[in-house]
Amino acid sequence: MTSMDPIDVYMTGDVDYLTDLTTMAHQEVAAESANVTVASPGRLLSVDYQFASSKLLSTPPTTAAAAIDYAVRNVSVVLCHPSTGIPSVDEYFTAINLTGVTIFTVGAVIVFSILYLYVDTLRCIIKNAPPMVKTHSAFILSVYPVVAVATYCAILVPRAHLLAEAMTQGMFMASMYQLFCLFMAYCGGEANLIASVKPQSLDMQVPPCCCWPCCFFLPKFTLTKKHLRHLRMLVLQLPVVQGFVYMVLLVMWAEEESLYQVNYMYMQPFIVISIICGMWGISMTMRVLGDILKNHNMQGKFVVLQLVLVLAKFQGLAFRAMVWAEWLPCKPPISPTVYANLIYNSTMLWEMLVLAALARKLYKKPLPEQCFVDPPKITCCVDMPSNQENNNIIIGRYNQCFDMNA
Repeated sequence: MTSMDPIDVYMTGDVDYLTDLTTMAHQEVAAESANVTVASPGRLLSVDYQFASSKLLSTPPTTAAAAIDYAVRNVSVVLCHPSTGIPSVDEYFTAINLTGVTIFTVGAVIVFSILYLYVDTLRCIIKNAPPMVKTHSAFILSVYPVVAVATYCAILVPRAHLLAEAMTQGMFMASMYQLFCLFMAYCGGEANLIASVKPQSLDMQVPPCCCWPCCFFLPKFTLTKKHLRHLRMLVLQLPVVQGFVYMVLLVMWAEEESLYQVNYMYMQPFIVISIICGMWGISMTMRVLGDILKNHNMQGKFVVLQLVLVLAKFQGLAFRAMVWAEWLPCKPPISPTVYANLIYNSTMLWEMLVLAALARKLYKKPLPEQCFVDPPKITCCVDMPSNQENNNIIIGRYNQCFDMNA
């Protein structure tokens, strides 16, 4: 078979020759497609002029470059799906252009800025805060630099995205329990809290589980040690359950990435139920403490911490939906999933910077002078031995160590 220019062949209408070329091209595509795996979905096939011309029988090309572009575009679209392939670090940095370098540089500046805000706030807390609240406050504030560093690592190493997601989730859950402990410390401990709250102050009709009017029939309770223990368990299950779920996901991912992709959605109900129960517990606690800690910026500290989870979850879901809808480009070896993760992580860095600045403003505010609630004055009548003429009445201040409402 003599060699001819593909454009001349097309213009002369040699259909038999183009048919032979089409068969050869399809065989070549099939042979090379057998070597393409999900791990490298963006590798382009070597497509020659003949294949380009055979693909454009219905649309006459004006130049040879147009034919090549058409063939490459159509072949690469097939290879970009499924779009879950993540390139290695070498492939990733090879494809990075000036925009990518700018993202890396700006991300590093944001991370250092968050670390500075954290250190500055921590220094103020150690210097001015009461001893009982220092540890809890420092742990809660550390969520922003930890999430920022994990997110920046996911920007530099695309395959570390799941690890960064697990780190973000776990750090938030642990910080939420520390926020519960911080509120207890503001009150001077559980015993002082129970002695200071009003009767019938434990209201179960709070979001997200039992908001009015759906659960209007739920009664109100007087807070006891038993009820407080249940509230603590509702919040404490957050880091335990979330840690277990992400450990299972990471094991699946380490064994086979496709195994993780298939089972990811099946694990979401456990994550959602755990989060709802934990938020319900912390909401009931804040309702109880609303009057006692009204000058401690309790609502603001809860919101700036809760936004870490809200932004991570909802934005992650939104970018996954963009990948599923095929709205993002595929420029091998950068797949749509990599584009989605890059945009998501870059956005998270900016948001962590804003939240860290807000948290710094809240936690640097001086606490009220009477940070702890004073225990009530209890009067005890004591019978003296029989050799005493009169009974004495002793009045003193006692730190309640038993359940007065049991």
